Amino acid sequence: MIIKNHSHSPYHLQLESLVGRASQQKIEKPLYQERSGYFGERALDYPLKKVQFPHFTTHHVRLENDQIGFQMDSVLWTPRYDLIIEAKDYTGHLTFNEGFNQIIQRKLVAGKEEINVYDDPVLQVEEQKLQLELWLEAEGQFFPPIETLVVMTNPRAY
Repeated sequence: MIIKNHSHSPYHLQLESLVGRASQQKIEKPLYQERSGYFGERALDYPLKKVQFPHFTTHHVRLENDQIGFQMDSVLWTPRYDLIIEAKDYTGHLTFNEGFNQIIQRKLVAGKEEINVYDDPVLQVEEQKLQLELWLEAEGQFFPPIETLVVMTNPRAY
């Protein structure tokens, strides 16, 4: 059962409101990234509907610890464990560089190779786990073990 559905971030909504009003060059890349993230998170809906044991699902959960905010794409809450799922909608050839804690993305854009470097999503979701544990402890809540998962949702990633 989904108890909190997907939502657009305020930043995404701000970028969408600028379409047609601001320089397309300034908002094109961040808007593409926000849309990609949103659709990546939505791609989890179908496989999560197949889960056959008691659970609740929340999407786009934002919490704060001592004025430090953290956001989780999806959380599967079960009686035995909780699962934080970080969805990435990257395309192209992906290389996980553990030495530098990053992902290197190579893809063709208009016939030219484009290289992007992103922070390691495994470290990101582990930080979310730590923040969630701290938040639950501060709330005085008992919680089962928390597991983490990074999912590449785009079929054009290799």
